[in-house]
Amino acid sequence: MRISQIILFCAVLHAGMAEARFGKGGSGGGSSSGGSRGGSSGSSTHSAVPVDSRGSSSRSSGSSSGSSFLQPSFRTGYFGGAFVPMYGFGYNRYPSGYPVVVTPEEETVEAALRVTAGAEFLYLANQARGYALGLNIAIEGERFGFSVAAQHLTVAADNGTNGNDTLQQLSAHAGYAFLTGERGRLRAEVGVDVVFATDVVLLAPTVGFSGMVWITGPLAIEGSIYGSVYPFWQLDGRAGIVVGMGALGLRLGLRAQLLDDQGVVDGVAHRDLFMGPYAGLGFVF
Repeated sequence: MRISQIILFCAVLHAGMAEARFGKGGSGGGSSSGGSRGGSSGSSTHSAVPVDSRGSSSRSSGSSSGSSFLQPSFRTGYFGGAFVPMYGFGYNRYPSGYPVVVTPEEETVEAALRVTAGAEFLYLANQARGYALGLNIAIEGERFGFSVAAQHLTVAADNGTNGNDTLQQLSAHAGYAFLTGERGRLRAEVGVDVVFATDVVLLAPTVGFSGMVWITGPLAIEGSIYGSVYPFWQLDGRAGIVVGMGALGLRLGLRAQLLDDQGVVDGVAHRDLFMGPYAGLGFVF
């Protein structure tokens, strides 16, 4: 009789240990958690692994730090392939505070590069017959990125004739996303801008900030501000909205650009302000 009692006690103890290991809820594996999730123990399932590959267990509702704008969590696919990321900039789509398991295949997904290309039309509301056409391409990783943009600007000549004046501008910027999370990112950028004017070509170092904040669904807000101080002055800012349609994005907003050559051509400072609404299309590869 004693032997059978010992065998029965060992069997109960073994069952209790297996229940505590299942799910790893953080509270020691209480019977209520195990009973509600382990009803069909005979079914075949994938091995459970934690969402955060740096941890040893999945999160519990009482001790989860979750992801935030400043503190990213484990990525399940960088950017997700949409122009406006439906689930943020490459972060998991699960609500923080809930234990989530994924298959080993999902756990090994690594951050990829996001490549975007676009075209833009700017109507210069404060200039006669004024408009600008632009092209841009950007490559961005988890934190670092690089972008190149080109612009052709046409305005009515300022000498009273029916001709046009043109400016071409080429920009190359490197950026670092110092704020990044499921709601968007904010970058600091540094680079060079080259302006090809009628009588001179000027190159200046440029610094600035750019970012995007996802609001809801396919809608986001974008903005940027850049400045140059020598050998020419430049202040270029924009604010607008982005509507994502899969990998395609529609961009609408307002832009203002101030250019001052500081008299490098003839000793007289020539200053222009180009301002108006812009519309653009972008595509994520």
